[in-house]
Amino acid sequence: MERILKHKPVMNQNDFWCWEHNKSGEYSVKSGYWFACRLNNSELLFEATSLPSLNGIKEHIWSILTEPKLKLFLWRAASDALPVAHLFAIRGMDRDNRQVWALPLFPNPPSGFDQLSVHSNLNYLFKMSKARHIPVEIRRSFPWILWRIWKNRNLAQDKKEEESIVCEEREDRQLWKTPPSSWLKCNMSSFWSKHVHSNIGGCAWVLRDEEGVVILHSRRAFANLASRDDANTQCFLWCIESMKSHNLNKVVFAMDFPKIVKIVERPKAWPSFSHMFSEIMVRMNFLQDWRLTYEDPSSNRDAFLIAQSASLEVFGQSYVATGGPEWLYELFENEKRAASIYDGSGDQSPFDY
Repeated sequence: MERILKHKPVMNQNDFWCWEHNKSGEYSVKSGYWFACRLNNSELLFEATSLPSLNGIKEHIWSILTEPKLKLFLWRAASDALPVAHLFAIRGMDRDNRQVWALPLFPNPPSGFDQLSVHSNLNYLFKMSKARHIPVEIRRSFPWILWRIWKNRNLAQDKKEEESIVCEEREDRQLWKTPPSSWLKCNMSSFWSKHVHSNIGGCAWVLRDEEGVVILHSRRAFANLASRDDANTQCFLWCIESMKSHNLNKVVFAMDFPKIVKIVERPKAWPSFSHMFSEIMVRMNFLQDWRLTYEDPSSNRDAFLIAQSASLEVFGQSYVATGGPEWLYELFENEKRAASIYDGSGDQSPFDY
């Protein structure tokens, strides 16, 4: 009953179909292929789920006397979660890797390592790690050997010069952009965690002009939020209502909620969220001019930090204030200066949304 009540009907549309095997509700080739494979291979899937569980091997990994990063690496290998896990499972150990095992005098299996099952190889290594006749320094060395093999396999692919890494990091870091002339930009964000008491989430928005000056900011705590998506939706609806109550127009709504941006831009591709789209558009109709854009979390930190503070009991009071909060003064000033330099560079439009 609770799940049924969560799906609110869309009163302003006729009944429509939704594809249940896709989160958006729209049919896609990928989800259709997945569903067809499950139907055609139902017997194989049943057989696979009936195989012996690997939980014993995975549990034993955490009891190995080695570094935490190596435990995590072994757990990923047992879960086929490594980028090269398929190489271990399909091709086994090549000649060079066997030499790596021979150098520390670690005993090999009588018939060699299994070329098809990485789990049987891990099981053998765990047994040898408990063998009393093998010196302690040798039987405890296998996590480091596996780590070195994996690192060397990915060395050619992952090796990069230090300067190129720094350049890529700078390229990935997004800068806050000013709105066009005579427009305002409203950055919003939300914070929700299942570990927070009573499912309380915090929301915040920051309104700035074309010069990057903070005009207003606000935060609010919401209770009984079932999920992060619910917090994002409530944050956006509340932000629209706030702009309406302040009689503001020509507002750019910038958010780090990619799903909501996609729903507003392509509502037909997200039929499962038709009710959310209708609620958004009903409120948007009160604004004359508005735009919606996605803001990278790296350039939306100020709104996120304010939203995070709203979820705390000590700072949970909701309010609207002129300017920005004093404890984020340096962050706002840095973004303002960076935006002015970026706008004056001439490399890109300041409103390239």
